[in-house]
Amino acid sequence: MPVLTQRLVGILTDRVREMTSADQQRDKLMALGKLSAGLAHELNNPAAGANRAAGDLLVTLAELRAADLRLCRHDLTQAQSEAIESIESAALEHTSTAVQLNSLEQSDREDEIATWLEDHGIEDGWKLAANLVEAGINPDALEQILKEVEASTLGDVLARVNAQLSAAKLANDIKSSTARISELVGAIKEYSYMDQASIQVVDVQKGLESTLLILKYKLRKKNIAVVREYADGLPRIKAYGSELNLVWTNLIVNAVDAVDEGGTIKVRTKLEPTDLLIEIRDNGHGIPENVRSRIFEPFFTTKPVGEGTGLGLDTVARIVRKHRGNIRVESKPGDTCFQVRLPFGESSGVGAPRAADGVNVDSKHGAH
Repeated sequence: MPVLTQRLVGILTDRVREMTSADQQRDKLMALGKLSAGLAHELNNPAAGANRAAGDLLVTLAELRAADLRLCRHDLTQAQSEAIESIESAALEHTSTAVQLNSLEQSDREDEIATWLEDHGIEDGWKLAANLVEAGINPDALEQILKEVEASTLGDVLARVNAQLSAAKLANDIKSSTARISELVGAIKEYSYMDQASIQVVDVQKGLESTLLILKYKLRKKNIAVVREYADGLPRIKAYGSELNLVWTNLIVNAVDAVDEGGTIKVRTKLEPTDLLIEIRDNGHGIPENVRSRIFEPFFTTKPVGEGTGLGLDTVARIVRKHRGNIRVESKPGDTCFQVRLPFGESSGVGAPRAADGVNVDSKHGAH
């Protein structure tokens, strides 16, 4: 019945298309689940820091205005005003370039400053000590300032210098916090290839770096050292950028789960005659011999119930095949290495895998 055959083929084609779309959506949701909690934490920290610094800055600006008003009540000469301006400029410049002291040195110098201020009748001198030390002001410098202004003016001069220093520090805190947020947002955009076509010319090493930045919270949580060995002059390839980043995410997350506290993960790239080689290596426990041949099977996992879906490496293998590449794993206790090879040049592109492509589990080793 040719008419029925044509209808059935159409139905089956639609179902295959729907299943493929569902698989892609599932992969994206899996990646989102792995990244969302950490990203929320990573974004919340600098956002909270910037918010806190902005609130403190408003208080400091009010103190600065009050110090200005008090200083205006003194009958300062032109020379004294210029001397005060010079002191403030030098203090701000020193703060921005000085090497941070260790806690013991900082404490000792603060005690010296606080004692000097107390001896010269400056109330609450301990509140000024920390900023003055960071600005490179010591008792000798204070004696020099005292030669430039009258003793009755010194307290208001130091109050304004302190407020200027505090405002500058808080502004820098806001700047660094917002820069961190911008860096993370940029990494997310780079990771997801937001606002770009599905297929792009991809810088693999840039994708690895974006993935490591987004997963930084996981690495820091277990105090994991990341060793990078990137090849120079690695060519770009035509690929589904967001999907390749999902490969790096799954492999790096697996490596993080495999290593103990203080472990090491090595990320390496190499240019081969027809392929780009990307290696994710860890010094974890390795993969048991009895599960080596099953690691790329869907729904197979060695993790406890509720901690793994068994779809991570299945997703990795499918994406690598989609890019006409292959993935290989070697594992023994203390050394597990996933190798992904992606073709470049005339052999690059996406579509059906080459005849020799696919997955390979080394006979001596295994996987997560």
